[in-house]
Amino acid sequence: MNHPKPPQGYKKGSVLGWITAVNYGHGEGYVLIRALRIYGIDTNGKRHIEIDKFICETCSDPDDQVWGYDMPRKLWHVKKAWDRPNHGSVFEVLENGVVKIPTSDKPKKVFHMWNLFDLIQNQWERHKVKPGWSYGVEAEVFPVGSGMIQIGFDYWKANEKENKEAANSDWVCSSTNGDWVTVSIGTQ
Repeated sequence: MNHPKPPQGYKKGSVLGWITAVNYGHGEGYVLIRALRIYGIDTNGKRHIEIDKFICETCSDPDDQVWGYDMPRKLWHVKKAWDRPNHGSVFEVLENGVVKIPTSDKPKKVFHMWNLFDLIQNQWERHKVKPGWSYGVEAEVFPVGSGMIQIGFDYWKANEKENKEAANSDWVCSSTNGDWVTVSIGTQ
């Protein structure tokens, strides 16, 4: 599955980048994230960063600083289980705009977070797709120990009630070099 362009029925909708993280095995682990970007390719083939926000710096409520939640891993394949209210306080916002996902603190959970586009009256809004454009997502991540991460993006219909997964990356585990890794999926 790879839909760099919005499929039929989603061309007037929006696009959303996301991250999912889990702990594999029983060892200690976590994942650091310092960027989550949606990029678009215009009709002339030029690449543009459309969204590079995933932390709300003006939000005082810890649930609103990062948009996402954790959920039981056993519900991974239950589509309705992914429809949950925001509970961003499960993520830790560190200095310099880095988010820590504490995967080994809750090894039976899936952590799921996504891009912020804008908060209007404390309501989160998705990024509207542009006619004829293709999209992709990239993240700068640092998995440590047993922390493991996957990125992807979805298209949402204009009514924002239906979505279609556009693409997702392979799982990324800790690096033997101990370096930040840029993961990218979609239109390169």
